[in-house]
Amino acid sequence: MYVRDGSVEQHIGNGVYQYEKGTACLLNRNTRHFEVLGERYFLLLLCLSRDFSRDSVTAYPPAAGQQNIVYDFFASNLDNQAQYQKDYLEFTPAAPSSTAQVDGLLEDLAREMLLKQPGHTHMVVGLLSRILASLQETGLYHCAHVKLDSSA
Repeated sequence: MYVRDGSVEQHIGNGVYQYEKGTACLLNRNTRHFEVLGERYFLLLLCLSRDFSRDSVTAYPPAAGQQNIVYDFFASNLDNQAQYQKDYLEFTPAAPSSTAQVDGLLEDLAREMLLKQPGHTHMVVGLLSRILASLQETGLYHCAHVKLDSSA
């Protein structure tokens, strides 16, 4: 989920959170969540299949000694032992100008998905990789890994 404009109320697990323009949230498939419909916001929701996540996101692990919180998040959530794991990544802009790069990449992604020109599937994978890389760039965003209670 990415808030392109305005703000949105998001219920995650038992908590209620307000997400403002430029914030993003990457939830795993086990984490119960829903948005409260309000007025005047522009929200982008990207739903990635398990196969897409495995083939596109975790197919290229980071170099030895390099930390990549997004890769680690996807890899741990694709593990068969993770069926009850409930967690998410929360991305907050480091500054108001931090959102420009991600906004531009999301516009490019939407254009590729709408026009479906030759090679668009490769472009979508590349743009998604750039979006995820931008969200974990410390000069642009602050990232928090939130783990929820996984008990029954």
